[in-house]
Amino acid sequence: IFPGYFEFNQGLLLCILEHLYSCRFGTFLYDNDCERHRKHVADLTVSVWEFINTKENIEAFRNPFYLALSECQTKGKQEIIPRPSVIAKQVVLWEDYFMKYSAQPSILDHGFVNTGANAILNNIDFMRTCMVKAQERIKELEAQLEKTQE
Repeated sequence: IFPGYFEFNQGLLLCILEHLYSCRFGTFLYDNDCERHRKHVADLTVSVWEFINTKENIEAFRNPFYLALSECQTKGKQEIIPRPSVIAKQVVLWEDYFMKYSAQPSILDHGFVNTGANAILNNIDFMRTCMVKAQERIKELEAQLEKTQE
């Protein structure tokens, strides 16, 4: 619903949730950090963050539509906090997590999900903003290229 607000896609969340109960990493063992420290978990196990922060994983989890805070200025106003709908009818099940073992494959193959007409319109506006910024950047680069060729 907010494709430009988050630096990472849902793949990161799915990875963390997958390993929450996998016992593959010590990050989620025991009830709290104090218990993990007493049991020397950091010395005996690998952290899930070491796995996630590998170059290939971090790139796979990166959201290509993410706009850093400095890039979020659109039409003279700065959009800092997304405003999700709180209408109960618009709440949807996170199919890629809760339906991952269902017989039918998930149709959600990308990092963000749009439901409802408002979300679709928001994404269209967001994509238009991205396109305008890309066109402006192309013009800047063309001007720089002309200056270097002179």
